Amino acid sequence: MDSLLNTIKTQKLTLSFMLIILLFASSGTYTIKGLFTLGHLTKTIYNHPLVVSNASLHAALNLTKMHRSMKDAVLADDAAEIEAVLEDIDGDERKVYRHLDTIRKEILGEDGQALEKQTRQLFSDWAPIRKEVVRLLRAGN
Repeated sequence: MDSLLNTIKTQKLTLSFMLIILLFASSGTYTIKGLFTLGHLTKTIYNHPLVVSNASLHAALNLTKMHRSMKDAVLADDAAEIEAVLEDIDGDERKVYRHLDTIRKEILGEDGQALEKQTRQLFSDWAPIRKEVVRLLRAGN
């Protein structure tokens, strides 16, 4: 009889440990699945909104640098200084277009796309004015 009770106790103890192990494994699996979901959401948040926001901030910064450099070019004393400033302006212009390309590629929604097109058009419309100023500077006016 004692051996039967010991066998039942052993089986209950084994079953209890198996149940505890199963609960821990299930809990761990659920936690790992949640971590993967959280990682995916974090990646999505980083890759879309921040990329677009950062690109628009960098485009605005480079546009402001171009505006400031245009003033510097007008106030420059010699041709070498003017050419150096104009090279900076050309580099900033390339950066603005690169950032606008990033925005075009990553932006979601029709409103965002329309805003990108409008911004690109306004920036392109400013190019002939810049070119006229550059022409006048190189002519010595």
